[in-house]
Amino acid sequence: MKYTNVEQRMAHTYQELFPPFVPDGEAPVSMEEQERFYVMLRDLYRLAYDEPLLFVPQLHADDAHPNRFNKASYGKPDLMLQMRAFMKAVDRVLQRMFDQGRHAPVRYTTREKQILSRVGVQPGEEPSDVWQWMATRTGSNVTSFSHAFFKAGYPYTRDILPRLLGPEQTFLRLENWMLERGYQRVERTDGSGSGYALSLTYVNPAWSTDAPGEHFMYKVRHTGVSIQYDPYVEHPAVLGLRIPQGMKPWLEVFQQMSPALQSFILRHTKVCDACGYCVQTDKTGSRPLAFVTVEYGHDEKHLCPYFPGYRFCWTNLDDILADSLVAFLGFLDSFAPCGR
Repeated sequence: MKYTNVEQRMAHTYQELFPPFVPDGEAPVSMEEQERFYVMLRDLYRLAYDEPLLFVPQLHADDAHPNRFNKASYGKPDLMLQMRAFMKAVDRVLQRMFDQGRHAPVRYTTREKQILSRVGVQPGEEPSDVWQWMATRTGSNVTSFSHAFFKAGYPYTRDILPRLLGPEQTFLRLENWMLERGYQRVERTDGSGSGYALSLTYVNPAWSTDAPGEHFMYKVRHTGVSIQYDPYVEHPAVLGLRIPQGMKPWLEVFQQMSPALQSFILRHTKVCDACGYCVQTDKTGSRPLAFVTVEYGHDEKHLCPYFPGYRFCWTNLDDILADSLVAFLGFLDSFAPCGR
């Protein structure tokens, strides 16, 4: 998608992370009131996209970090400042709206009053019943408030994140495969827009009784997948494969994999280039490199076992990838310590 400026790109993240309307039919406010609140927020994010100068005094040429895991490598420190400045301007409006709904003292700036008037909120106007309910009900926070998460316990991130990866039917097939095998769904919904804390994770509890983190890059104890969203990169949504214990134990059983799975592993595992990371603490110079040698066809491959999460991740999910994920997860789960 093309954007006129970086602020418009940032505004689009609020639109992408805004769910379809799912009201709470048992709430103390009517579904019609909930829909009006939903439309107000939707219009606020549209306004941020259409007229970003209402939120910040200056616009900047569109850009985004190409490397999710090393933004500094892009060599443009001002870009992150520009991105955050706009998102924080939006977040301040949302935070003050949330605080106002909780009857906390709030002073909107002239700019913020103008923004709110454009979505039908006049200066000094008492928050509506649904506005107050969304800000004060048990467990409320600025994330549930600003994303219109009306119904407690409803998996809103399930409606939001998978659709950003491609055809939803493809993800549904992967999801059904996991749920049929006892995988558990874990949502994270406790951050603001600039904090990009929404995530959706599926984990197999057969691997550990520990609570799963949402990351797929490190400290992984369960098989599964995680979908995360980073507004500061070119392709914000990413699906990562959760590989417990790193790649070493799985490369050691490489020959037990099907040829198709072996091919998948080779496409996404780094071939050792003697970078020295694995021996950087060796003072003697005698420690061997940590690569694992596997046989594939008539060749030997020296593969790096470290940090597979940084390579087994994708910004688009198609049927071929879904089949490969099912194959790899099925293979990994055959070694689950608690069994299936």
